[in-house]
Amino acid sequence: MKMYNYDYIIVESENHFAKYLLKKGFKNVILYLHNDKLNAKIKNADFILENALEIWTVSEYLKDCVITINPSLETKVKVILNGIDIYPFQCIKKEKA
Repeated sequence: MKMYNYDYIIVESENHFAKYLLKKGFKNVILYLHNDKLNAKIKNADFILENALEIWTVSEYLKDCVITINPSLETKVKVILNGIDIYPFQCIKKEKA
């Protein structure tokens, strides 16, 4: 990636790529986790948590896993629940002619 002025770079569940970007000097990196790939047992987890702008998870369970790295950085970890707007998928009753 070239060093452009990005607003944010959102990395989907790839710790290695997030670490790569952070080491290259990108500051607005957000790691969005859909699974338990970042916890106290993961190599370089502390570097990622300390240097990422935020960590987003899809559940409180995953947030708790991330917080095991450094509980004092809990404010950097946010939960964004998966969701679907079901309105477009509702049946539309046709009026009788």
